[in-house]
Amino acid sequence: MRPVFHRRGLLVLQFAAFLVLTLAATGCGSSSSSSTALKAGGTVRIGMSGDWTTLDPTSGKVNGFTYPLAEATYDRLVATGPDGKVLPYLAQSWVQTLTSITFTLRTDATCFDGTKVTPTVIANSLKAMFASGSSDIGRFLGAGPFTVTSDDSAATLTVSSGTPFPDALVSFAHPFTSIICPAGLDPAKRVESTFGSGPFTIQSAVHGDSIVFKVRKEWKWGPNGASASSPGFPDTVVFQVFQNQTTAANELLTGGLDLAPITGPDVPRLIADTSLTHKTAPSDTADPMLFYSATGHPTSDPAVREALATAIDRSSWNKVTFAGFGTVASSIIAPQVACYDAATAPLVPTPSVDKAKQILQADGYSAGSDGMLQKNGNPLVIHLIANPALAAGDEYLQAQFQAVGITVPTPAADTGTYFKALLAGNFDIAIVALTSSGGLGAIFLGAEGPPVGPPPADLGGITDSSLESEIHAVATSVGTERCQHFANVQEQFLKQHYLLPLVYETFQWFSKNVAFVPTAFDEPDVTQIRRTA
Repeated sequence: MRPVFHRRGLLVLQFAAFLVLTLAATGCGSSSSSSTALKAGGTVRIGMSGDWTTLDPTSGKVNGFTYPLAEATYDRLVATGPDGKVLPYLAQSWVQTLTSITFTLRTDATCFDGTKVTPTVIANSLKAMFASGSSDIGRFLGAGPFTVTSDDSAATLTVSSGTPFPDALVSFAHPFTSIICPAGLDPAKRVESTFGSGPFTIQSAVHGDSIVFKVRKEWKWGPNGASASSPGFPDTVVFQVFQNQTTAANELLTGGLDLAPITGPDVPRLIADTSLTHKTAPSDTADPMLFYSATGHPTSDPAVREALATAIDRSSWNKVTFAGFGTVASSIIAPQVACYDAATAPLVPTPSVDKAKQILQADGYSAGSDGMLQKNGNPLVIHLIANPALAAGDEYLQAQFQAVGITVPTPAADTGTYFKALLAGNFDIAIVALTSSGGLGAIFLGAEGPPVGPPPADLGGITDSSLESEIHAVATSVGTERCQHFANVQEQFLKQHYLLPLVYETFQWFSKNVAFVPTAFDEPDVTQIRRTA
């Protein structure tokens, strides 16, 4: 799995990023599986290319691997369908204004321990989330402040905000807003255990290896009428951790895995295998090359950032990283998304190693005796953090920068090291997958995000008051005005070379004897998985 900051995010982690996006993608592509009959029970094994940091989806310490596990064990107020539309889940209906949402709730849901899921139970879960002070609140829901009221007799719940939050509804479909049952309101309990009302409970979990879920036979309140008694609904779901995409691809071919998203050079051979079902899901956001802009980093210099961006040919990166299956990006969001700004296209540098050298020479760099660039006797050294799932792309970046005359130490290539360095700001360049699907709820990307409690961690080290002002305007406006502010955000990222948008990913999903809905993330919608053999 690429580091995905959902709805991402996703992440909807901040680089600085605040993404409020839908959870499901439109599936397309062809199916070569000959079996369509649904088979109840049994086991579905799903490939997951990294380990989870915590089982608590509301924790600020989550990574992208936590969310599919949360979706297996926790319910949410609403869900999103393949077309991106918001669907009833625990909430049967809702009335929304710019500053509040009143949900009318179903009354038959129960927690893993039999506790009835009442409006008060849901309210207490949300209140605990708001009281946590997590920076994710601002990224998912907005500036607040928030209040939650419930009425058990009327089966209603109202969430209100002191500031407009026009995209909040879809955020209640995100795992971050999972409903925690009373037994799990103490966050210390949720690190290695789950306390939900969702379709599965954990049977076993071994970090770095796998996590096994067993079905709750009583679960019957899922989106689109999903229930544990639905034809083909599995008894057991296993998420198997794989650090290597080729290993996962081989397991799909030999039957060790039933379902997995695969990237890179293994995709063509899987497409060619007629025993597999192949589906695709397009992303609405780009994978950007992010520069750490804080003082003390060479990338705090705008000329260095410009040169690095100029050295990279996005088409070549797409070919070596995704075998050409992505689409070259010109902004952080795709053209099909509301508020896309076409004026970003001419702001992307024309790729040229020679031009990159010229930019750095004009900035005072010159070649040393070894041919590498230096200034005042100090070599230009750029630290790239590598993600194993993007190994070929990282190697391409390293080669291009070195061709310019920039020294790039070979980075450590494991997922844990990547996330630690990313969150700590111990890098100059990182590729951050901001994948999403189903249309724009809203995307706020910026220096420090909305002003909710302590400033959230800024993955880009950006200090830019005008950018922050535009982000705040996006969060508090609607319609045409909102899109104009968001266009300003998109353009500012490129004008200041805070990032280079690389590729809009097309997620390649493969399965054997499993029906599923593909998503533009590295995790499937477990409520929609059905066994066909």
